[in-house]
Amino acid sequence: MAKITVYLRKQGTRQYVLADPKFPYPGSYVLRYRRNGKRVWETLPDGTTYSDARHTAVERECDLLNGITPPKAAPAPSRPTPASATTTGTYDHKRGNTWLKELPAEPTPPPQGKEKQKLMLDKAIDIYLANSAKKSGKTVSAYAYCMQQFYRAVGNKPLASITQQDLIDFVGAMRTEGLADRTIHNRIEEVVCFLRANGMKEVKLRVRYTEKEVRAYRPDELKALFAAADPEEWVLFQFFLCSGAREQEVANAAWDAIDFTDRLFHIRETATFTPKDHEEREIPLPDFLMEVLKRRMLNTKGSLIFPSKEGRPRRHMLRTLQALAARAGLVGEFGLHKFRKSYATIQHKIRSGRTNDTEEARARGPDYHAGIFGRRGRKVGAQPGPGQRGIRGVCVTQGGGGPPLLSSIFALLVVATLKRQSCCVVALRPLAQLFYARLVVPPSCKVI
Repeated sequence: MAKITVYLRKQGTRQYVLADPKFPYPGSYVLRYRRNGKRVWETLPDGTTYSDARHTAVERECDLLNGITPPKAAPAPSRPTPASATTTGTYDHKRGNTWLKELPAEPTPPPQGKEKQKLMLDKAIDIYLANSAKKSGKTVSAYAYCMQQFYRAVGNKPLASITQQDLIDFVGAMRTEGLADRTIHNRIEEVVCFLRANGMKEVKLRVRYTEKEVRAYRPDELKALFAAADPEEWVLFQFFLCSGAREQEVANAAWDAIDFTDRLFHIRETATFTPKDHEEREIPLPDFLMEVLKRRMLNTKGSLIFPSKEGRPRRHMLRTLQALAARAGLVGEFGLHKFRKSYATIQHKIRSGRTNDTEEARARGPDYHAGIFGRRGRKVGAQPGPGQRGIRGVCVTQGGGGPPLLSSIFALLVVATLKRQSCCVVALRPLAQLFYARLVVPPSCKVI
């Protein structure tokens, strides 16, 4: 007898679990069976309940017993592709949005006047996505997925007839899918940006959410991770930890961006990569990592530091990290962005003179990551050398340094910059400059 099993695919993941009415998870119901000797995963439409899924499973079993081949699952209904589209756009294979396959080749200005009153939602979405086609692939896919969700929630209607109630209905639809408040907030913000781009500035909605605190990795977690890592994983995640770079910055890091003389990693715009907010910067790297990168450069091909097997930027580093954490027997949330928090935490401990608090700093010396605002750090108790400035037994080399209070101010400024808190940066920068002006000896003074 043919057996059909009902599974549930969890929302936002690729994990399948056996469907159980006692433990409902947000996601889609999926039927697993064999059709013509091949295993088939049939995804049921959105909104299907557990009883509907069981009923469909019984129908499929009857069809297989009677020799009737179950029909293939029909694609989910979506907006029709506009007739004026060309095949030069972006197609999202992962989500299967066929209407993304074809986008207008050239950006189209939004309609004005009477044409704007007659503009339908599907046409407005096409124009908006066409104008955003020059952004990064992930950004375009995120815009398109959000617009597809909004279109399914409110239906096709004149753009001018959209009100705040439509946004409220969209929020209710996303809550039914089990999305988090932060995700709902982001989707609503994207829809509001879409409406503002079409001149509808009065339609807006604010969704409140609780800001989650990002926790840095503990020293024992880092030790367990690197102990269980293979050589490739070890150098990859050391690069994340020692640079504080973002995922796409590491994925697109090239050998010509490494300055082996000054021990710097340059993040800059290339033909295939644009830094966040179009801001280029340079990051000092520790000596031990530079030595590892030198050996790696001699044994690799291509221009990328961490390429995939096909020689392209690696796209599954998060999956690699989570698999490594599972091998190490660690429990909790492991993400690539937490390395930035760990990087800022280490900088704070170094700047405040508490480097001995961490095992990493003890193993790598007091100059580990010192000088995020310069290329060198400071050594307490050292004698000033030629061209250096000395204050109260502190030898300050190029890049600053200073007493613990000044160092703490600089560290807070670093953390605020990484968290993109512009108000904190504006408040802390004058205070840091004031203390620096009072404590640093001018170059013309004689140093004893």
